[in-house]
Amino acid sequence: MKHLLELGKRLRKREAGKPAINEREVRNILEREFEKLLGGLPIQDHINPLLQMPGLNIHQDTPTEILHTILLGVVKYFWGQTIWILDKAHLIKTFQIRLDNIDENGLNSPTLGAEYICRYSGSLIGKHFKSLAQVMPFLIYDLVPSTVLNGWSIIGQLVVLLWHTKIDDVEEYLVCRVHNVYLQIQAHLLSELLGLSHTHY
Repeated sequence: MKHLLELGKRLRKREAGKPAINEREVRNILEREFEKLLGGLPIQDHINPLLQMPGLNIHQDTPTEILHTILLGVVKYFWGQTIWILDKAHLIKTFQIRLDNIDENGLNSPTLGAEYICRYSGSLIGKHFKSLAQVMPFLIYDLVPSTVLNGWSIIGQLVVLLWHTKIDDVEEYLVCRVHNVYLQIQAHLLSELLGLSHTHY
């Protein structure tokens, strides 16, 4: 695939003094190259056979991996937005002092090195985001807009639900709790964070 992508870029690139290749021609060249790469075999012989197993739906039967989906997904991007807001308002030092003074005894993964987190705010890993998600509303309650504070409150609820070690009624837990909180986060992110479109990481 990488070869086809690179070839497509080269074919579509316009060079001074040369006429551009029309899109139909580019498509024909790419299709011929794709056929060569298949080596005369049907495409099904090049696809993971697990995807064609009867009774297997790869989208429904694969467990969600919460480290990358939640901590390094939703929490990481919300963290980036929050740090941007704090930095623009010159409130990073206030945040760091509050973070440094928080009681870590109640956390289930106490990794809140305040100086490290503030200095390397763009290079944090899952354990940092797991801890931050539990305490952020208490640290930023008067430093950020209420929409951001509400977002962190919802994220905190989600993180607590996801790290349950014993679940009595899985159906009720999944449908009524986790799904609803996750939908709240998605709605909040779409309505509030995407409105700050000038922010880039």
